[in-house]
Amino acid sequence: MLWFRNEKKEGTLTVDIPGNLGGGYVSGELANVRSQVLPAAHQGSIKMDIDFSALLNVTENTSKLDLNIPANRTMLSNLFANEVKERMEMLCMKVQQKFHSDIFGFGQIIYKQDPQVWHKDYARKWETLFADMKVDISAKVQLVQTGLLRNGSMEEEMK
Repeated sequence: MLWFRNEKKEGTLTVDIPGNLGGGYVSGELANVRSQVLPAAHQGSIKMDIDFSALLNVTENTSKLDLNIPANRTMLSNLFANEVKERMEMLCMKVQQKFHSDIFGFGQIIYKQDPQVWHKDYARKWETLFADMKVDISAKVQLVQTGLLRNGSMEEEMK
């Protein structure tokens, strides 16, 4: 939730490496996390566009991936971005459908953008609008550091 509100600037994630790429896990620290929530009118209703970006420092690699290979680095960045996006989408859907509570402050963002439009079009029916509002999340994670990790530890154990 704090990522939605741009209140948390770091985090730790672990992603599964697909079996066709050797399996295993890669863990990393997200740093310089930034998110921006932008309301947008969409065919007579409102939707939220959320842009998430972060830098990734790999801390553990139990896969067979060689992180010196650019294609592996790109693929890993995409896996982390997809993991972030899935988690944010899951939380957003749960909050909208189950709790019907705007814990992200979307209504406040709309109000700050244009108080008159908020009062005229959204304030009286916000609970219903919030529950049905479309939320588009885009996530970008850039791998910047692998430390001393080269090949995954599974590969080292096999030698």
